[in-house]
Amino acid sequence: MRPLRITGLALGLSLCSLTARAQERADALFERGVDAFLSGKFDEGCPLLERSYALDPLPGVVFTLAECQFGWGKAKTAADNYAKFLDVVGRLPPAEASKHADRAAVAIRKRALATQRIASITVQIRGQWVPGTRVTLGARDVTLLVGKRIEVDPGPVNVVVAPPGRPISKRALVLRASQHEQVELIIEQAATVDEPVEPPVAAPAPEAAQARPPTAAYAFGGVGLLGLAVGGVTGILAHGKKSSIEDNCPNRVCNAEGRSAVDGGQSLAAISTVSVGVGIASLGVATYLFLRSDRRPAASSPSAPRVSLGIASASVSGRF
Repeated sequence: MRPLRITGLALGLSLCSLTARAQERADALFERGVDAFLSGKFDEGCPLLERSYALDPLPGVVFTLAECQFGWGKAKTAADNYAKFLDVVGRLPPAEASKHADRAAVAIRKRALATQRIASITVQIRGQWVPGTRVTLGARDVTLLVGKRIEVDPGPVNVVVAPPGRPISKRALVLRASQHEQVELIIEQAATVDEPVEPPVAAPAPEAAQARPPTAAYAFGGVGLLGLAVGGVTGILAHGKKSSIEDNCPNRVCNAEGRSAVDGGQSLAAISTVSVGVGIASLGVATYLFLRSDRRPAASSPSAPRVSLGIASASVSGRF
């Protein structure tokens, strides 16, 4: 049993040592905090007093912390700490509570004043709510208080809405004492990422076959030249009959030779006219076929046309 007694004693002494050191640390922080507070350095003194109270939560420390926060203008936190002080004193034995009577009276009065100066804010969210979204006021998570009146200290306030996978929405405000502000923040829709669409690729154009005039073009060209040649020759021959007609048809009365010359001249003239017409038309068709062959690849060769010439007639047949 002796080893257990020794171990317990050592543990107790160790705890007492730690407690003593914590109290010393708390006292040092308290003294520094009070000095800064009384010098008007609230932003320096209040955090030191808060650290002292965390190490050694005495009623006098929390009261002094509330006083510092009240002077700093932190109405909400001051009112909360005045209430905490009054709660602690109210649970003390009457003999102990009586030692804090004067401070309790001050706490009641200043708590009422601080409560009147508390600012407030209501956060509204527009857009589709995303599970896992966090709403914060500074370092305070107020996600469960969206749409409700939230009491805050006057001064700068940062409202942040952070939905997972969406852009963060922020709003910075400076609230005066007793001011209430409604803030609406938006949860943006998730950005849709369109799958890349490959641009259409045009099929490669088939390699054009070397354009060449069709056989029909040559055929029509030949017929055209032949028609012009026949028309020219027969025209000359018809003109040659003119002198014979003039000699054998005085006063438009023709003898047998004159009538033969008239008939021959008329036939030659008709052949000349038809031949020239066929020649011109054939050359036109040939020209069209030559020009057309420059704009499209050569197809399968058409069958060779058949050309026939007759007296006062000409024809071309075939598949083109």
